[in-house]
Amino acid sequence: MKKPVVIIGAGLAGLAAAYELGDNTLVLESGGEVGGVARTSRHGDFSYDLGPHVLYFRNRRIQEFVSQILNNQWVKQQRRARIMLSGETVDYPIQEGFMQSTVLKERYLSGILEAAGQRSKTFTETALNLYGRGLADDFFIPYNKKLWQHPLDDMDEEKMAEYLPAFHADDLKLLAKGETPARGANACFFYPDKGGIGTLAKKIADNLSCEVKLSAEAAILNTGENRVETID
Repeated sequence: MKKPVVIIGAGLAGLAAAYELGDNTLVLESGGEVGGVARTSRHGDFSYDLGPHVLYFRNRRIQEFVSQILNNQWVKQQRRARIMLSGETVDYPIQEGFMQSTVLKERYLSGILEAAGQRSKTFTETALNLYGRGLADDFFIPYNKKLWQHPLDDMDEEKMAEYLPAFHADDLKLLAKGETPARGANACFFYPDKGGIGTLAKKIADNLSCEVKLSAEAAILNTGENRVETID
């Protein structure tokens, strides 16, 4: 008989893995409900997401999976995000939005046009190369220091590419003419039409063919004996 796969944590990643692996799987979740950091708490007539989670997709298969799980009961929303920097409020992403402010345009435009545009081995050098010193020092470096609370130059190159997207001078020329550059996968996002982001985790859990044990915190992992002990 094939040994079971034990998944620790019933967040979206754990639940999706359990869905793919099927019945020979056991999910252990330390909390009292599924969802991990993508949970929704209800108080009276109001629902509160634990964190700011939305859905956007680079992979068509994943989008079709989520659509099926939610029974297509979601809404599509154009992204409307704003950033306040040096007292100026502009659209996100900042490497485009700063063009809306005369103050920020004077501060950052020459630097981003003169930037080498090449990636480096470290976060700091890559930010300087892509956006120029002004925008790197005022936004990309301090923002990511606050976000990650960890030395940025320890970040690997694949992760850097996610948080320091390439930006071409041709896009700045389009913005200067009042035109909009092509947007990426996160220009729009999806969100369940009822129940908050936690609806997605609950729907995946409802469609699992395996068991999910709640309030089952893993305490000991013995990989030599293929054994997991919970706290009780």
